[in-house]
This record gives sequence, C-alpha cells and structure tokens, in this order.
Amino acid sequence: MGIMEKYSDIPVSKLSEERDPEKEQDLLKRMKRHDSWEILQAAGYAQRVIKGRWPEAEPYIIRTPESAYYYADHVLNDRWPEAEPQILKSPKYSYWYALRVIKGRWPEAESTILESPESAAAYTQNIIKGRWPEAEEVLKKDPEAWEEYLGVLEYLGQDIDVWEEETEESHVWD
Repeated sequence: MGIMEKYSDIPVSKLSEERDPEKEQDLLKRMKRHDSWEILQAAGYAQRVIKGRWPEAEPYIIRTPESAYYYADHVLNDRWPEAEPQILKSPKYSYWYALRVIKGRWPEAESTILESPESAAAYTQNIIKGRWPEAEEVLKKDPEAWEEYLGVLEYLGQDIDVWEEETEESHVWD
C-alpha cells in the first residue's frame, strides 16, 4: 500500500496542527536567542495554526526583514507600520512588501530597492510597469537585469535608444 493510499481516508482538516501552548512557549524561548530560522517558523506557525496575529511573538518576528514581510503578507494581510523600518533593510523584502502588501509603489523603499539590480528590475516590471530612470545606472551594472528591463520596456512600447545613450556617453573627447 502506497503512502497516498494509507492516508487518503483522512480529511485534510485533521492533518493540520492545533494550537499547542507548550509548543508556543518553546518557540518563544527559542526566538529569544535571535535565531532567524526560529523567528520565521513562528511567523509560519501564526499563519498555519493560529490563523491570525500572535502578539506574544511579534517582538521577535519584527526582528528580521524576511519574517516581518512574511507576517505582514501571510498573517496580517495588511501593512505592518511598526515593521517597515526593518523591512526597509532588505531590497528583496522591500520589493516583495511593495508588491504583495502595499500593492503599489513604496517611495520610502525605492532607495533600498535600488541597492539590488534584481529587486530594481522586478520593481520596475511589476510595480512601476514602465521606465524608471533612477534605476537605470544600477540596472546597467547587471547584464541580466538590464536586458530584462529593456525587454519590459520594449514589451510596453517604451523602449529607449540604448545606442544613442551609449554614443552620447562615449563622446567624452568632444
């Protein structure tokens, strides 16, 4: 008998975890050691088991950009203003927070997002949905990100004349 057959008669609802005060206390103790894995586990526990806010864990969850973003997106389903300074420390999670939580531009995060060509390219494509001149110098430093950016602009009918830009820069001797 295969594993799927063995468990096929158990309803999915019975396979989910139930709140366990001992487990919660253990998680809270382990998070005090600043272990980012445990902190992320706590955010997942709030989503999966508590199915809502876990106020006792929030002082720990707020400590890393990844867990703060995850908690805002998957547990709160809303902005978490107290966590935004922490999320702003990461270009990647600033982008994801803007995309999935704010669902639009996040001007306060744009300087952070510009620290990463990959995040800047994704932000341009999925949030700005057009040319972002402030990002172009950063994007040019990463050939893949630059090509992705140019492809998005071409798709949107907003191509830029890269050859003209390059020749203007190359006339330094004039």
